[in-house]
Amino acid sequence: MGDEQAWEFIGNQRDMQVATIGKDGRPHLTTNWFAIVDNTIVFNSYEKSQKIVNLHKDNRISVLFSSGKYYNELVGVSLTGEAEIIGEHNRKLLLLREITKRNSEYSGQPVTDELISALAIKRTCVEIHVQSMFSWDHSLQ
Repeated sequence: MGDEQAWEFIGNQRDMQVATIGKDGRPHLTTNWFAIVDNTIVFNSYEKSQKIVNLHKDNRISVLFSSGKYYNELVGVSLTGEAEIIGEHNRKLLLLREITKRNSEYSGQPVTDELISALAIKRTCVEIHVQSMFSWDHSLQ
């Protein structure tokens, strides 16, 4: 799959698998909702979550988007890069709003200023600066 198709596939996914590097060097895997803002994948998490603690120590990150149940339906995109934890308050609020808006149909919460302000107290946002991408689409074989 080409880059354009890969990005279209990513845009149609609900969540992603996130891998950070733990203090013992092993991968730490989680699932996160995300959004694409300014052509950049962004997500949020609790500031005290293990993935954020890991990223403060080592900002290397990998993410995986995949779908399909049977082998001939498997489609996926894997990205590696560097994570940037967003400290600037207004940028954080903007990203929280976009992530929350994109996923509001799953959370069932309306996106309000009060909700975004409440999220901003304990959460942080991460932008992923992609360095490499590979993809596969077994449905094309």
